[in-house]
Amino acid sequence: MGKREFAIIAVFVVVGAVIYQFTAPPATGGSGFSFANIFDEARREMRGNPGRAEVTHTTTMPVPSGLRELRIVGVGRGGVTVIGERRSDIEHALTVSSTGPDDETAKTYANRTVFVPDQVADTLILRADFPEEASQTASATIKVPMGLEVRVETATGVIISEVAAAHVESARGAIRISNVSGAVGGIHVDGAVTVTGAGSVRMRLSRLRSQFENVTGGLSLDVRDGECTVTNSAGPVDIETARADISVVGQKGPVVVRGADGRVAVDSAGGDSRIDVRRAEVEVTVAGAAPMTVVTTDQTARVIVKPDAFFDLDAMSTEGKIQASDVNLTPVVSGSDQKLVHTFGKAGGARVTIRNTRGDIVVRK
Repeated sequence: MGKREFAIIAVFVVVGAVIYQFTAPPATGGSGFSFANIFDEARREMRGNPGRAEVTHTTTMPVPSGLRELRIVGVGRGGVTVIGERRSDIEHALTVSSTGPDDETAKTYANRTVFVPDQVADTLILRADFPEEASQTASATIKVPMGLEVRVETATGVIISEVAAAHVESARGAIRISNVSGAVGGIHVDGAVTVTGAGSVRMRLSRLRSQFENVTGGLSLDVRDGECTVTNSAGPVDIETARADISVVGQKGPVVVRGADGRVAVDSAGGDSRIDVRRAEVEVTVAGAAPMTVVTTDQTARVIVKPDAFFDLDAMSTEGKIQASDVNLTPVVSGSDQKLVHTFGKAGGARVTIRNTRGDIVVRK
């Protein structure tokens, strides 16, 4: 807002205060009209809610019979932390910061900000309820039995650990999930996601950095515009990607990546794997333990051969080149195609097939 606009607003506030002072009935015992009163009123209007207060509400409640899921909804601009423990009740601490015309009123508003419980079948919903006056920000720390599934909706910053399952939706900021025995799921846009230790993962991720480690039962990911790293996990990995940087390292299972643009790197996949992308740079590190197929276009495809690898390579580039001098090999050229077929190490290894159109294939140690 410029100085001119601010001056116009100030004039309107003063004029309104003057009109109010002339037309409003005098307060009992008041001093009546004065310019001091006019400017005091104007200052109050322009200051808004200068009061501040912070209150923490701590509540312990029994776990209803047959409860499967705890759902935390509507915390908004504040963060939510959920910790699984060996306990038979639910304890939640809601810390509320509020503004107000003065500190005492701000404290009243903060006291009115609470979790409202609502049980729907086998789900208990804790919904944050804020007063309409002034502005409040809340953060919650919730301790639950380890056997519960947890879902958090609408929060800024989420931490979940030691529970049976976790789902995060409509959140902002960083999400950190650890030691979840079952499934982790959700949709997240902007920020960062870190999952360390989970039974399985199914998530849609956009414009963020994500890391997954020690997932035992596989991952299904939709990744758009960001970075995603999967390390030291097991089970099948299935990734749909667009304009993202994907890295899968040490996966004890097959890897499937589909999409366009960006970059894909897979190191030593433990199962029959396929990378089928367009206009994406691809790098695969091969030991020969499992078959692999790579199809891409317009960007470089790299095959890194480990020292003790044994596999059969079938590589062909159309309208591109094959560079294999690092492993002392020369491709066969036929028109616009270059082809390289070679057995690395002992015979009988897995088959690695590489196809590239309008892009080079590089084979190196």
